[in-house]
Amino acid sequence: MNTQSVEYKAKDFEGRNLAWFFFIAMGIPYLLSVPFLMGILEWPTSMGSGFGVLLAATQFLPLIGAFLLAGINEGKTGIMALWKRFWNRDMSLKWLLVALLLNPAIRLVTSLIDRAVSGQSYPILIEDFIPAFLFGIIVGIREEFGWRGYVLPRFQAKWNALTSSLILGVIWASYHILNWFLPPGNPIRQGDFGWFALWIICGSIFTTWIFNNTNGSIMAAVLYHAATTNGLVNCCLGIPSWVPIISVTVLTTILVVVIYGPKTLTRQRGEEVTRLEEARAEGD
Repeated sequence: MNTQSVEYKAKDFEGRNLAWFFFIAMGIPYLLSVPFLMGILEWPTSMGSGFGVLLAATQFLPLIGAFLLAGINEGKTGIMALWKRFWNRDMSLKWLLVALLLNPAIRLVTSLIDRAVSGQSYPILIEDFIPAFLFGIIVGIREEFGWRGYVLPRFQAKWNALTSSLILGVIWASYHILNWFLPPGNPIRQGDFGWFALWIICGSIFTTWIFNNTNGSIMAAVLYHAATTNGLVNCCLGIPSWVPIISVTVLTTILVVVIYGPKTLTRQRGEEVTRLEEARAEGD
């Protein structure tokens, strides 16, 4: 039985398929990294080396896993349905702006406060904006078909939007943890993983909020991801310290949850929420 009222939400939780997805998206990179983490092999010094290319390729496994499992379980219909949700046109100008400007706005406010307190000048550098944004689009595509296109609809068949976002946020943060074990000098590995994980979990809530309010638009999730990618926000808005950025981000997340509600993170009428909850209970 379909537990949701809109087409992008999955009919069932599909625990076995999700387990296979997480193995493809996360298990394979972890297994490939074991010899290097144990010191049996040395990390490649260049991404242009043989294993460096392989590591880079594993970053596309969320994308590959989503389409692979959709094809295995639903055939061509499932593949096309997933692909069409990338071109979902149910995205108003309002939500387009939210997807593109939410995180930069948070970063801008945080940076202005941080620099005002520290007394630093605040230059805005825009010469790398286009390359950074295009890189962010690639990062968003390779991840969001998996996390939001495949996983989130199945999570929301079992849990409400907030719970789904929190669980997916923890998994999403864990997906990035290998960056903290890469060779010294990798920019992503600098800083405390705990702060990063909290930031990612908030980002998971924001993405669900945008995703649900655009009728499951993977494009909206990709655009939000692109506008959140470090390369874009750092070159344009500076790099504030973790404490202020997390503080502003958490406060903004709380406001979103309070205003839109944890059940769906959308402004639905009360009877619609009740109907969704009854349908979910019947499906359990």
